[in-house]
Amino acid sequence: MISDTKKIKLNEDINAAYKIKSKNLFKGMMYLFATMGMLLLNTPSMRPYRDSFIMRSSERVVKTFHKTSLPEGKISKTLNLEGQIAKSADNLVRISTAEGVGCGVFVSPYEIYTANHVVEQALKSKGDIYIQSQSYLGSKESIVMRLDSNNYQYNKNDDLGKIVLDVPVYAATKLTIRKTPDFDKDPNIVSIAYKDRVVFHQMGKVVNQMYYGKYYIGNINVGPGISGSPIFKEDGSLVGITSMMIASREPQTKYDNGPIIFTSVANPFTNK
Repeated sequence: MISDTKKIKLNEDINAAYKIKSKNLFKGMMYLFATMGMLLLNTPSMRPYRDSFIMRSSERVVKTFHKTSLPEGKISKTLNLEGQIAKSADNLVRISTAEGVGCGVFVSPYEIYTANHVVEQALKSKGDIYIQSQSYLGSKESIVMRLDSNNYQYNKNDDLGKIVLDVPVYAATKLTIRKTPDFDKDPNIVSIAYKDRVVFHQMGKVVNQMYYGKYYIGNINVGPGISGSPIFKEDGSLVGITSMMIASREPQTKYDNGPIIFTSVANPFTNK
């Protein structure tokens, strides 16, 4: 005869074993359904729907977090600039992707230079990029495009990228690209950049040369979000593209984060 106490203990053990078995069975079924779903989405007939969902999700992120209006009016008027540097400053653009925000600059009506890392992830994921030009497109308009080997050239090692537009922006000024500036003789440089939606104009000097002329350090302080912004000489010629900044130990303002490092526009586009 089995005592009542032992019967209760036996029933508890059976119930516990049943719960464990049911839980494992549920996990197994969920794993099976997930695997079948992945295989189904990967079939040729379902790939367009899968890709469409991914694209819509990416667009939703960009529109929600990064695609915001710029101030009204040309940059040169906002900054009270005159002469050739004013025309060059108007070529600044703001570039938004699902991963973040950076800058770029028209070098001609159909070409934009930027830092490769600003758009690199969007190139890999085939996500949209939004290009805004305060001076030439209006405060709320954007060029929306996806990058591929036909419309984008880059140099990953030197962090330089060139976007080729399908439809030129004819109002944009063609810039003079100075590939061999003599910074020992004339170290003065001008930075035009967006930080959030505020455009900045700063003058500084090249204080160091790195990697045999591929990169330079300039004593200009702006902050995160300025990657891809142009570095000009005072005559408006383009000499570099901002790549990164050196963190300042004691920033004076929220926009003052330390000297910038910019890549030379003399670096070639190697697509690797």
